[in-house]
Amino acid sequence: MCSRWRIVRQLLTEGFVLALLGGVGGLILGLWSSDLLVGSMRKLMPLDIVWLTGPNPAILAATFGFCLLGTLMFALGPALKISRSAVVTDLKEHAGEDVSAPSLEIFTASTRSSFVQIAFSLALITAAALFIRGAGKAASVDTGLRPGASYILEVDASLAGYEPKRALRNFIAT
Repeated sequence: MCSRWRIVRQLLTEGFVLALLGGVGGLILGLWSSDLLVGSMRKLMPLDIVWLTGPNPAILAATFGFCLLGTLMFALGPALKISRSAVVTDLKEHAGEDVSAPSLEIFTASTRSSFVQIAFSLALITAAALFIRGAGKAASVDTGLRPGASYILEVDASLAGYEPKRALRNFIAT
């Protein structure tokens, strides 16, 4: 005998685990693709590129937040609808019986939720594909920089919030 809260908690837990698996997969894919992008830029430019690999706390927090948001968006509604007392009572009454088809109301709610999840996933996959395509086009641009040549680079440190004296001290010393 399950209470409504126990059913909602179970469905939210399942949704959160799925969201975390997707978030971790997306995080790994994002880190791999950003390292790949920086690696392709190093081949095109004869400059040293300093790149911090690995996720920082802000990225981890955002990923976790999106996992929570996804869980609330896609698991809470169906969990509350399925755990309504009428559905729970109906399931208890028909326990042990062979039911050929689920209740149409539950099927419709879960189908609707599945379609929304699929549409959201397709939108994210499309955005990722467009990013990869744009990164590939950006990597193939001829920058005009050739290995072994000398270049003069002008940096305006005031745009980054440095005072002129501090900028001279920090950038000329290195």
